[in-house]
Amino acid sequence: MDHELTPDYGNMFEGYIAQSVQTTLRSIPADAHYLAQEERDRVMHVLNYALTTASAWPLARDLILRTAAKMEQAGHRGDWMDYLEDALAYSRWHEDELATAEIQWHIGHLLRLQSQFGPARQALEASAAVFATLDHKHGQARTWNELGYLAWHQQQFVEAQQFAEAALAVLAVDDPERAGALAVLGGVAVSQQQWAHGEEIFREALQIHRQSGSKQRIAWTMQHLGYVLYCEKEHAEAIHFYEAALQLLTEIQDVRNCGIVQMSLGMVYWNLQQLDRTLELYESAEAMFRKTHDPLYLAKTVNNKGLVFLDLQEWQRAKDAFTVSVALYQDLNDSYGLINSLDGLGLACCGLASFDEAV
Repeated sequence: MDHELTPDYGNMFEGYIAQSVQTTLRSIPADAHYLAQEERDRVMHVLNYALTTASAWPLARDLILRTAAKMEQAGHRGDWMDYLEDALAYSRWHEDELATAEIQWHIGHLLRLQSQFGPARQALEASAAVFATLDHKHGQARTWNELGYLAWHQQQFVEAQQFAEAALAVLAVDDPERAGALAVLGGVAVSQQQWAHGEEIFREALQIHRQSGSKQRIAWTMQHLGYVLYCEKEHAEAIHFYEAALQLLTEIQDVRNCGIVQMSLGMVYWNLQQLDRTLELYESAEAMFRKTHDPLYLAKTVNNKGLVFLDLQEWQRAKDAFTVSVALYQDLNDSYGLINSLDGLGLACCGLASFDEAV
């Protein structure tokens, strides 16, 4: 008697998953500037299955690493972090050290963008340690640059400079990542009010990025240049660079950095006393920072709105704005921002004749 063979549904399912991941990978060019919503939805749908199937790990890894930056760029935070953490566990289980280092970098980067500086540092230091074990100089340098950004955000300028200089020391002269180190050094220079030096550094970084063709990094550097020029009171040129950056960032759907540029443009127009335009830009930036769960830049933007309301003598709206920014800065343990917001809150309370609250 002939017997029918029982289908191996397990292998069939794994084959289906592998095919789905391969199809998704083929549909996303490695040099894609952004992912549309339907593409991002498909990536997460496919990974829901691929990250539960051991045999699919190499393909799942490639999909995670190809799309991680684009998912962050589109504003994904907690939802995407879940996939990164699952991928990190699988990379360790498979003893895939390079993937482990890369995924830890993305986790650290995402945490930094959400101002979770302690966990971000832990992830990035772990990434750097694995890259060092692999003698992967470019990976080490990229991680040091990210640690440099983190230190700069925490106003630890000596450490930020040390990280950037360490990165430059190991990078090849033609490696575009050198511009990342220059961006950290430029940020340090600007924070120390060395405007001309900062401008020189950022212009050098912009030249590198233009040669590499990365629209996102070109835009980032333009926004840095815009800020330096704003500090130098070169308002027209600052607006030029900010608007050029915003055009590129809108094109590639970089939500968070669109918000940063809009906030920065608002600061220029505030200095020019074009207050309606300023508030319009701040409102748009605030919405983007709420979407991307960025408490630091949300605090900066809401504080800036409060300053506009003070100029307009809209005391209650100013008080409401500063109350929000004070709470955000307290949560961030940012003493510098907190002091500025408390000053604004005091002025708003004085405008309302709430002198007891002002004190």
